[in-house]
Amino acid sequence: MAQHVGPGGEMPFLDHLEELRWRILYSLIALGFVLIFKASGVFNFAQGIMVVFAALTLVGFHEKGVPALLALVLAIGVMLVLAIAVERVVLRPLDRGETAPLERVFAGLSLRSRRMRFLTGMPSLGPTVLHGLADVDQDRHGCWVASVGSDPVAIGRYATTRNDPAVAEIALEVVDRYQSHGLGGLLVDVVAAAAADVGVTTLRWLMDETNLRVRHLAVSLQGRFRLEHGVIEGTTRLPLVPELDAAQIVRCARVARRRLAEQVAA
Repeated sequence: MAQHVGPGGEMPFLDHLEELRWRILYSLIALGFVLIFKASGVFNFAQGIMVVFAALTLVGFHEKGVPALLALVLAIGVMLVLAIAVERVVLRPLDRGETAPLERVFAGLSLRSRRMRFLTGMPSLGPTVLHGLADVDQDRHGCWVASVGSDPVAIGRYATTRNDPAVAEIALEVVDRYQSHGLGGLLVDVVAAAAADVGVTTLRWLMDETNLRVRHLAVSLQGRFRLEHGVIEGTTRLPLVPELDAAQIVRCARVARRRLAEQVAA
């Protein structure tokens, strides 16, 4: 934002208005982040790009000769249609003891997918297993839920190892109808960013040798692997997550940790 300074060091009135306009714009964007997070407890990672898309749509209409007021109305209409048409993936940390998303994602897995996830036949989640999966603190055991609309469709988690808290085992579950949609890679980035904030530097993978999708995610991180009795075990570095995305994930994870700590203290 260019500023012109007068002979006495003062800014012309129009420059003050320009600066005020930008401050209002940034304040509205920040307010959007806050309102969505306060209302849902979820940080909307797409907020920034949606603002950019709306602005470009408005400019595009105006450049085609549409009057400014009508262009604004049309841009708002386009954004409303886009919001309805696009299936939004919402990511949030799992609350301690929250079992409903775990059960719903498990129900969306075929028997083959369950075997690949748990490395054994798993017709149902018993109370003990379910309790262990829901016993999260978003510190040594972190878990994130991906939902489309109101339906949980994927789970990503990490759990640090007892011998070395800098190493965390990672696990992914994606319901069958949303596999091959990129949710696995998205959850790897989210889980890794949250884990890095608590000191994790290495991911440990345990994979069924027939689980080609997870194998692709792990191999892309250039680790060391070995195959034994149909199970591939290995360690990799953390994925490189864009700095802005990582900061948003970490902020959300820290809020979840603080909320869990307050619940325990109460």
